[in-house]
Amino acid sequence: MIPISATLEDLKAEIIKERRFISPFLSYTHSEFVKGNLISTANYLISSLNLYAEGGSGFRISKINYMQVRCAQYIPIAPRGWIKTPKELSRGSILNVKTKLDNCFALSILCCLYRSRIPTNKLKLSKSLKSKNQQLKRLYENPKSYQNILLELKTTKEIDLNGFLGAVDLEMIEKFETRNHISVSVFSNEGKNINRKIKRV
Repeated sequence: MIPISATLEDLKAEIIKERRFISPFLSYTHSEFVKGNLISTANYLISSLNLYAEGGSGFRISKINYMQVRCAQYIPIAPRGWIKTPKELSRGSILNVKTKLDNCFALSILCCLYRSRIPTNKLKLSKSLKSKNQQLKRLYENPKSYQNILLELKTTKEIDLNGFLGAVDLEMIEKFETRNHISVSVFSNEGKNINRKIKRV
């Protein structure tokens, strides 16, 4: 973003005022695009100044007081933690492990592959199918349900979660799939639109 402060004057009324013109915020995905976008930004500001001066305002540019170039580096952060299941998906059969840590990816994998190993003998399961499913869902969404499974996997090596017990970004998932011979599908939710980000067979 580039803000410019300019002094404008109305020769007829002998009025002088200062006005700021601001360019749109632009994001650059590669350093090679910076120069070209800066030129585009400069052209935008020049057009804005000319339109203001020639658009019937009665003012003309007297001088440019200052100009700033504001840049910030974007550092992407890997997805982490628990996010409430979107309303559009809440009626489906989606399990969402409610962890407060960064191990949401690992727990999602365990929930999918190993939740049948979670003991249910301590639960007084309801005879009503709906109530029973709700009880099981609370059990499967509790991160403590997977503690023993995690300890067991460290010994059996059935699945290698080394390096995947913390925050995991999309680029890391292929490495996990290759190492464990497991396919992972990642979806994004944009309102009512559910988009598959990664699909591998």
